[in-house]
Amino acid sequence: MWLESQVALKELLAQELPATPPRPERDRAAFSQGLATLFLRYVQVVRRLETCHDQMLQPQKRRMLRRVLDGALGRVLELKEALVQLDRSEYHFMDHVLQDLKLTPADVEVPVPKYFLLERARALKERQQVLAEILARMEPSQPPRPSRAAPSRDEAVRLVQRAERLRQGRLRARFMGDIRRDEERERLARESGAKELDREQAAIRIQKVGAAPCPGWA
Repeated sequence: MWLESQVALKELLAQELPATPPRPERDRAAFSQGLATLFLRYVQVVRRLETCHDQMLQPQKRRMLRRVLDGALGRVLELKEALVQLDRSEYHFMDHVLQDLKLTPADVEVPVPKYFLLERARALKERQQVLAEILARMEPSQPPRPSRAAPSRDEAVRLVQRAERLRQGRLRARFMGDIRRDEERERLARESGAKELDREQAAIRIQKVGAAPCPGWA
């Protein structure tokens, strides 16, 4: 894999730095295809170099591979910037180039070197330790109140159903209270011996009261 990377790098350097300077390309499509081809070939070199660096055990060779890998990654970033400036977009259509190089869309992804992740993890851990020390020196403050997230659709339905059951329960309790008061009133009336008037007797009494002359009338 290291030998393949060496051969590919030599070919790329010979293509980018020829003995005689090439003529400027006037065809935009041809220029875009050339940039895309260089970009994909450098990406393949970076993928192989990253694998070699990850599997290398000798420290001296790892340092040498690290320098080569950093240089290849820098060239990938430069070509990516050139493609963005040319296409005015972060996304590029390289189907024809992929077919020519017999690659898949997964081969376009630029790998993140594992040493970069390890170094960043160490830096983040140190930063967290420093932050923990600063917070430990500060006076304890009240913990912030957790913000209530918006309820989901199911939770909203359950809240509405609960409110409706409470409303119906209050109405039922009021209705039962009215019934109990009426029953209590009837019971007291029966115990006091008062007779309950029927509809006809009540109408007769109302007529008598209405027909009686009021005092002071002429």
